[in-house]
Amino acid sequence: LQEIEGIKNDTNIVDAVLRYLKNSPESNALAGVSLLLGYKPAKLLTPEKLKAFAMIYTGYPEYLFEESQAITGDLIETISLITGNPDSDASVSLDDLLRNQLVGLKSMGDEELRNEIFLLWKSLPAKDKLLFNRLITGKFRSSVDEHTVLKALSEHYRISIKTIYILLETHQNEKEPLRADMFGNRAFDDNSTANDSFFIPKQAADVHELPSENDFWILHPWGNGLRVRLEISDTRVYLWSEEWRLLNTYFPEVISAGGDILPGTVFEGELIAENKEESKEIIEKRMRTKNPNQKSIAENKVLLSITDCLKHNGTDISNWFFAERLNVVEKAVSAAGGDIIRFELPEKAKRVLEINEYLMKSISSGADGVLIQNSNGINGEGFLLKNKPQTINAVLMYAQQGKGNYTGIYSEYSWGITRGDGIVVIARSNIGLTEDEILQTDKFVKEKRTERFGPVAVVPPEIWAEITYEREEVSKRHKAGVVLRNISKVKLIKN
Repeated sequence: LQEIEGIKNDTNIVDAVLRYLKNSPESNALAGVSLLLGYKPAKLLTPEKLKAFAMIYTGYPEYLFEESQAITGDLIETISLITGNPDSDASVSLDDLLRNQLVGLKSMGDEELRNEIFLLWKSLPAKDKLLFNRLITGKFRSSVDEHTVLKALSEHYRISIKTIYILLETHQNEKEPLRADMFGNRAFDDNSTANDSFFIPKQAADVHELPSENDFWILHPWGNGLRVRLEISDTRVYLWSEEWRLLNTYFPEVISAGGDILPGTVFEGELIAENKEESKEIIEKRMRTKNPNQKSIAENKVLLSITDCLKHNGTDISNWFFAERLNVVEKAVSAAGGDIIRFELPEKAKRVLEINEYLMKSISSGADGVLIQNSNGINGEGFLLKNKPQTINAVLMYAQQGKGNYTGIYSEYSWGITRGDGIVVIARSNIGLTEDEILQTDKFVKEKRTERFGPVAVVPPEIWAEITYEREEVSKRHKAGVVLRNISKVKLIKN
């Protein structure tokens, strides 16, 4: 677990979790995976109380603890090192610890609890003791992205990641570590789309690349928000992202609205904000909070704009003509009512000029481009027309520590351009740099930051980059008056 927690790259995390699952007893491996997924055993005592126990155990005066803590920067780590047994080769069954030993400790009084902790300290090596001490004080926090861990589980058990999500959703109520038998019995309704994938439209460099024999094209904005699939079964509603991340806990209002749709229906669509130009920012904000409260939902309101229907009333209609599927969408959404799940009649076009005009209009409202589909096409057929990328040179002004795999590392950046005698922010990015470049930039920030505002650091204008983006957006919130959107590449400029 310590190794996995220290890895920053998603692919390497998947590989590490797979090694852990393969090389550890299954019950222990699943107990560890449960911790990575956020399982929290009951807190038994405070760190300060554990420190008092450690002072009795070692006989060390308090000033030694304080001096040691000043070096490590962490009280729990200090306790683990001071009480550690570097020569011990004992190990603990993590599954037994979570299911039995910690449960037994919970019912003990202070003196009995202290004695039991002392017995465990005597047998455990320092590396296991650190985890144990974090667990009993409620200080264990996994920084690993849930979806990354589930990808490893999916690969290990050879089960689709959708099925893994559904299994875990049912398991959450049990509030206990994962069990091996969960992955052997998979007889439940997943709406028969476990192996489906979102279709990827063909990229068209220019509108003239489109086939000319088509009667007319149906146009949709592309990339206003987050592309999703809504699945309604007889008993459940599921909202999936393109990478099959389950979004139910992030957008509960959409799940509630989905209950009004006829069971046996599968929609594709896009989560967008009421103000489409703010969609990406609001969606990103919502994706940082599970189970949002009503105030957060109201302040960051999203809608689900339906663009296609793959299944209706239990019937697969993905091979119907696109125009026919849109008729089904219109009737189904209209019958459900409500204002969260919506359908807007798409525009139709035949001439090149009409498509180009629609592209410009879509981009100005926050879209990345236009999805162009044949009115008589089946699901999986379509073209994507996007604005041609542009580049600009900008200098690093601010850096912010990331989350998840980049907790404690400056991996989110604000870039600026010269304006008069000063520099103004024109773009933010958290993509584009290699892992080595991120670590080098992190080192630069920590060595040369001139000011700090919480997690944000101000740095001297010494790191320049070529930024590739698709469009500029007018922004009253930025001093530059404009902000770059759809950044696809950030390339550091040497010298």
